[in-house]
Amino acid sequence: SDVCSSDLLIFSNFSATSILAQKDKANRAKLITDFISIADELYKLNNFSSFIAIINALEGSAISRLHASWNKVRLTFNRRLYLDTGLSRS
Repeated sequence: SDVCSSDLLIFSNFSATSILAQKDKANRAKLITDFISIADELYKLNNFSSFIAIINALEGSAISRLHASWNKVRLTFNRRLYLDTGLSRS
């Protein structure tokens, strides 16, 4: 159990560190978007421990305060939703 917990902490720290290592907003936003997509797949696979590790990284203060990057993430997901719902074909 302790090994599993430490592995998840390492995974969570890796997620956050990978995002923070990016120098510009666009690259940080891309990685945040990628980690959200990975978390979504983990959830679908019922891998809740890894899913929570990514969510913890994204909700941590170091990542959650990257407002400019999160704004780009919101634009990306709004655009995807717009395209996926077929509204662009109207």
